[in-house]
Amino acid sequence: MEIAEKIKKSTVVVTDNDGDLTALEKKYANFIGSNKKSFINICYDKTIDSGALDSFNYNTLEPKLLKANNLQTMNTLLNQQF
Repeated sequence: MEIAEKIKKSTVVVTDNDGDLTALEKKYANFIGSNKKSFINICYDKTIDSGALDSFNYNTLEPKLLKANNLQTMNTLLNQQF
């Protein structure tokens, strides 16, 4: 991020929130909100999800991908032969 900022390189970061928006927003404080750079985009879901499993983190990338799509779509994408 710091290199992209110095050379003004268009950069996109896709990250999960791990269930802790405060920590995520602190980590990227130099690149979001009033510090946002026009060429750096930090993408994350601001929703904290929960579910039936107490010991499962519903806020990592994989569950968020499943939430944004559906199981059939994910199976189709992951079972493709390239």
